[in-house]
Amino acid sequence: MSTLERTRRAAVLETFGDGADFTMTELPMPRLQHPDDVLVQVSATSVNPIEWKMRQGLGLPKRLWRRLIGSPMVLGIDFSGEVVATGADATPYRVGDEVMGVMPIAGADTTHIAVRTRGRRAAIVHKPAGATHAEAALVPFAGLVAYAGLVTYGGLRERDTDARVLIVGASGGVGHLAVQIAANAVGAGLVAGVSSSRNAAFVAGLGAHTVVPYDRIPTTEIPSHFPDWAGTFDLILDCVGDDGYYTELAPWLLKSTGRYVTAALPSFRPGRPGEDVGVRDGAVLGARLARRYATGRYRLIPGLVGLPAADGLPALARWMTEGKLRPHTASTYRLEDLAAAHRASETGRTVGKIAIMVS
Repeated sequence: MSTLERTRRAAVLETFGDGADFTMTELPMPRLQHPDDVLVQVSATSVNPIEWKMRQGLGLPKRLWRRLIGSPMVLGIDFSGEVVATGADATPYRVGDEVMGVMPIAGADTTHIAVRTRGRRAAIVHKPAGATHAEAALVPFAGLVAYAGLVTYGGLRERDTDARVLIVGASGGVGHLAVQIAANAVGAGLVAGVSSSRNAAFVAGLGAHTVVPYDRIPTTEIPSHFPDWAGTFDLILDCVGDDGYYTELAPWLLKSTGRYVTAALPSFRPGRPGEDVGVRDGAVLGARLARRYATGRYRLIPGLVGLPAADGLPALARWMTEGKLRPHTASTYRLEDLAAAHRASETGRTVGKIAIMVS
């Protein structure tokens, strides 16, 4: 193995904080530690909001984040690339296969990664032939969150034509995939998407039957604009953490058997993520969530662990192959410009997802 083959390049996070502090660094090439490991040369990754929250050290003590991420700290969850080496028991993956998937915690913001292909930590599938690496890298994590919200915890199934679903944040990374899954894969009878008015046409083009522009129709006014919706919806999927949809709208909108599933913690302060809480607010939030869980109708999708990769990733790949699911690229950055990509994601105005080209 040559000197170049013994190393890889990575965007290393030096310190936690609001400023995106990444340094392009040469690191040792990952080793295949398990028989089912594969070494993937990464062509593309993406930016998910959970990554810049992780970068800021939100949600957990920074010491624990350092332990979970590892040293040096390399962020990045999604990957798409080519298998360049395999363990003895990595079937059905071979050298030259194009794959996509999700890292367990982080580590994809680099040129090479080692990935498990079996067991509970496996989160990899063959890349759909019709998708580019940039497109494939947009789907795994956000797609699994959408799948979990609609299918695993939302209770929907394919060809569930009687289902009625409201998706909050319908133009964002998770939301724009959720709209397509609900409309094209589930075949729900009514898919309503909440977005800004400037993104209404985009959301309708994804397959939403009705678009609710939140800047023109506040949560409290939805009943007066759509009076026939009262008590008829099976699911509200909140992709942004706007608690008003649970406290104000859900009691009026949902059926008695309806569910409220959220991909984000409810925010204590406008403009700040729900993870940005102190010890006192965290205790209050925990008690609030416990009361909601006791109803049996509320569920918070796990952010990093517990996503349904075994069922969800093959379904996402199949829907991409069938043309039912197509990610939208908001913008594309080089790995060297990861800090700028994080800043763009933090604005909260991303339509679709941000792609990061690696190789």
